[in-house]
Amino acid sequence: MATPITALVVSAGGMFGAWQAGAWRALSRFFRPDIVVGASIGSLNGWAIAGGCDPQAWVDMWLTLEQGQKLRYRMPLSLFDGILQPALFEEWVQSIYASFTPRLPYGVVITELPRLRPRLVCAPHVTWQHLAASCAVPGMLPIRLIEGKRWIDGGVLTPLPLWAAAEMGATRILALNVLKEAPATFRLAAQTLRAIAPSGPSLPPDIEVLSISPSGLMGSSRDAFQWRRENAAKWADAGYQDILAQEQSIQKMFYSDPN
Repeated sequence: MATPITALVVSAGGMFGAWQAGAWRALSRFFRPDIVVGASIGSLNGWAIAGGCDPQAWVDMWLTLEQGQKLRYRMPLSLFDGILQPALFEEWVQSIYASFTPRLPYGVVITELPRLRPRLVCAPHVTWQHLAASCAVPGMLPIRLIEGKRWIDGGVLTPLPLWAAAEMGATRILALNVLKEAPATFRLAAQTLRAIAPSGPSLPPDIEVLSISPSGLMGSSRDAFQWRRENAAKWADAGYQDILAQEQSIQKMFYSDPN
């Protein structure tokens, strides 16, 4: 019997990504993925996880995210612009990118315009521009131009790109889906885009998936885009506790002896 290949897939979710950091702090005590895949904010958390981040230090990063307090709005100059000034966001992404080098196979999902087709980019071909593109929520942050093509948020069509893990060879997946209960604005935007997008890649039926989501409501659309320390602390703690509550299920699926 072939050895199972386990992927950790980290979803989109804006500032709710603090929950993912707390979840990884709990998971890191006993869970070791073979592959890491991320979309949108999950691309940044996934990059750090694949790069061997210290779990507590990564939570601390979320609790001291000064760039989140300093973000400023602007009048967009074109359809390809966003209402957020991108300089501080880009500084944050470049800092994360420079701080880690993946120790595990890592993939980031971005979405091509105008075709609305998702694309998986794997390390070592991932640049900070790919991470920024995966977080480029339409209307909020500028569309990224990479290799002559325009790219937006990797989670706009599906916040949880399970298909990408399968494409990288995973046979089973642990997913951290912070947008299972997404704010109304998120749901409406996603439904609109899915209605006009062509059919995307699907997950093979033989892939085992355990998806873990927050046990309670996270917050509003505004909360998802505006960093506040008290929210980050609350969400990080919730992520930690939600994993502890699911530890037995995780152990059973990924570490129990089938014989």
